[in-house]
Amino acid sequence: MGESGLRTTGRRVVLLIAMAAVLLSAANIITFLLVRGPERVVQQGVRFALTVILSVHLCRGAPWARWVAIVLYGFAGGFGVLALLRLQQFDTRAVLVAALPAIYLGSCIALVALPSVRVHFGGWATRSANARRRRVPRPLDAQLSQASHDGQARRRADDRH
Repeated sequence: MGESGLRTTGRRVVLLIAMAAVLLSAANIITFLLVRGPERVVQQGVRFALTVILSVHLCRGAPWARWVAIVLYGFAGGFGVLALLRLQQFDTRAVLVAALPAIYLGSCIALVALPSVRVHFGGWATRSANARRRRVPRPLDAQLSQASHDGQARRRADDRH
């Protein structure tokens, strides 16, 4: 598979990870509201907004978002495994408690290990907001060629004067 195929596959994997994070966060808020009522709803809303912002930057290919997600998903998965180990009985709740760390740890592993995901995050500089507003940076050999051409043009202009 070529780089464009890897990039497309990586983009799809990251989109699935981002959607899972947003859906899990929304499900967490709904569950929290059903169990505890509206207490700490502002905190839940802020956490949801931060999750959406992180997910958007993951989809855009921001390397910092990848590493923040790896750390946060790793903590969430680790604490989920600890919560699962502390359960006294295995019932429906145990399945839910087991699903969360599995999703978070799976996402963490995918963000670290999949080559297609690494390719997706490799091209951040050309997709940044600044690069979209200005021209996309050219490769080094094109820049050197242009600099050489500009230097020759300046010398010719100086020779004429």
